[in-house]
Amino acid sequence: MPDDFRGRAFALFDIAYNLGFIVPALILSFVWVENDPAQVRAILVVSGAVFLVLTALVWRWSRSIRDAFAPQDDLVEREV
Repeated sequence: MPDDFRGRAFALFDIAYNLGFIVPALILSFVWVENDPAQVRAILVVSGAVFLVLTALVWRWSRSIRDAFAPQDDLVEREV
């Protein structure tokens, strides 16, 4: 990843990481029912499936933009 883009990429990662805790907790606060094992199981299965689908979508997106980023090492001097 280019040096001038690295800070923005880390900020995006940090935001996504933090939202990964907040958003599920918010959703569960609306749909969670105590003492109902069937609904708890359904919530866990659906949330797992949603996670897998979102992971697959991010993987497809990252493969589509892979050509836009060339592997580089800015610390090694290149010969021209």
